Amino acid sequence: LKDNEVDTKRKIDELSPSVKDIQKKLEEVTARNDRVITDLDKATDRMEKVQYKQQQRDKEAEKKKRKCDQIEQAVQENEAQLLAEKIKENDALMKAKLLTHRTCAQKEHLDGNHTTNNSINLSAIEPVETDRKPEYYQKKIERMTRQLNEEKEKRRLNDIDPEDLLEKLQAAKEDLELKMKTVKSIEESVEMLARDLKVRKKKWHRFRSHIASSTNLTFDQILNKRGSSGELEFDHKEGTLNLTVQKDNADEGSQTKDVKALSGGERSFTTLALLLALGENLETPFRVMDEFDVFLDPVMRKIAIDNMIQAAKTMEHRQFIFITPQDLSSLTPDRMLKIVQMKTPARDDYSQPQQTTLPFTSP
Repeated sequence: LKDNEVDTKRKIDELSPSVKDIQKKLEEVTARNDRVITDLDKATDRMEKVQYKQQQRDKEAEKKKRKCDQIEQAVQENEAQLLAEKIKENDALMKAKLLTHRTCAQKEHLDGNHTTNNSINLSAIEPVETDRKPEYYQKKIERMTRQLNEEKEKRRLNDIDPEDLLEKLQAAKEDLELKMKTVKSIEESVEMLARDLKVRKKKWHRFRSHIASSTNLTFDQILNKRGSSGELEFDHKEGTLNLTVQKDNADEGSQTKDVKALSGGERSFTTLALLLALGENLETPFRVMDEFDVFLDPVMRKIAIDNMIQAAKTMEHRQFIFITPQDLSSLTPDRMLKIVQMKTPARDDYSQPQQTTLPFTSP
């Protein structure tokens, strides 16, 4: 029994590696089978999705096929309708050509150029292209026919001899030719006036540019007398005037385009320079300036008054009136300069009439 047990253990030990190998192979086969099953499930899912998409595509294709059938049927119906409209158009075209032929024949008959050729070549007649609807011309024909009948009744043309009508036609043609000559003469006059207006505009533009340049130069010259300089920018398109003032000729940093940045005296002198510059280029017989030196210091005031008097004396054909509450004892009157000084009002003399308010009453 012990020998059998030993022998059995020995056989078990010998077979144990084989059993382990078989178990390992079995596990590998099981794992491979699991992967195959998983892949098969995924493939089955994809197949179901592909089948579902194919069914959707089949349904969509069926819808599009039905829509194509409907479109094809609509195209056939439109072609039939188009053919019918083409036939109507051809009929209307033939009628239009025939009407054009009749109109031309009537016109030739009225002009006295009637020919004996009665053959009609409708294919050689080209209709007039138009974007209007036939109803418009139908109404127009009816209206013209009605007006023609009314005019015939008014002029009693139905009872007049054709020879008299021909004489009236010749007289009307002569009157028309005379009126056309008059119209041509008027058109030539209009063209001549248009050319003259163009030349005048060019001259006016040049004159305006000259006035702007001259005003700018005078403005700068007046400012130079007090050690400053300035520039005027005329924007004729926008209708604006921009000023640039440089307080010190030697200092470009003192240049400013904002008049509010100037002091009261500088602003007053700049305004005075602008008015003098503009006045030299304006043909006004009278020029009046009131309290022009209110904010000027004595030096600037003397320069301003000297410039104003000098500018006024150079323009003898104009009259200047300067009003100021300041003292003018430094000026000497002459032939061209007259000083009128008003008396100081007696404000403390109650025996004289006093300034009062008007007796307004509330309603």
